[in-house]
Amino acid sequence: MNSPLPFVPRGAKARGMARHHSPRHPLFRQRWFADDIIITCVRWYLRFKLSYRGLAELARELGVSVAPSTVLRWVVRYVPEFEKCWQAYERPVGDSWRVDETYLKVGGQWVYLYRSVDKQGKTVESYLSRTRDVTAAKAFFRKALKRHGEPRVITLDGFEATHAALRRMGMNNEFNYRWANPVQIRTCPYLNNIVEQDHRRVKSRVGPMLGFKRFFNARRVVAGVDLVHYRTLVLCRTPTGGSESERKGAQKNAGTMPTKRIFTMVMPGKIIA
Repeated sequence: MNSPLPFVPRGAKARGMARHHSPRHPLFRQRWFADDIIITCVRWYLRFKLSYRGLAELARELGVSVAPSTVLRWVVRYVPEFEKCWQAYERPVGDSWRVDETYLKVGGQWVYLYRSVDKQGKTVESYLSRTRDVTAAKAFFRKALKRHGEPRVITLDGFEATHAALRRMGMNNEFNYRWANPVQIRTCPYLNNIVEQDHRRVKSRVGPMLGFKRFFNARRVVAGVDLVHYRTLVLCRTPTGGSESERKGAQKNAGTMPTKRIFTMVMPGKIIA
């Protein structure tokens, strides 16, 4: 079957077996299934509205027999690794952050998803918490500040705990709150429309999952959904052809690839983290 997908319906590859003589990325060492199969299944689950069982049936139609629980383990195991790989190619976010919270259901209980985007709609950071209070807001802002540095302005809703978290962090000098050119903290519901509308993208993907069973899994899956929609590269294949300057240029421009090229940039060569 001629197919652009990394699935071959016959022989050992039909069962997803990796050839022992072929070099493997250390991330997938001692895995029964081939690297491309694992990457593709994780990407499809995060990108499309598929359940684990539906994805396993789709893979079976393409010649790979994989259990739904195996796909779940792949997603939980590799999403953090893909995030780390992406950070080397991540482009800077804007200096105007819009912050809001939304709700998700995990194990029959409501949990809170803190999210922030810049004024162009690019995701700054997300954080899933069991509580909606000062402690959770502090954890979210510390994660965002550590990753992206200080913004010029932060736009919040009217929830007092979020404002209190920033005030306490500022008084502890965790960011420039009192000195020259401080970070501006403001409330404007119209400017926050962009992040409130962006919540729909996450909820539209989480909806078909019919809720999560474990908070640990929910945190990783939500991070992966955010990654696959707004980041363009996780694992990159280094080109073997062309000059040294062309290869360096391909790696330098990897962060500007269109969003449909998620997780992998198909080039001949060895997968690198």
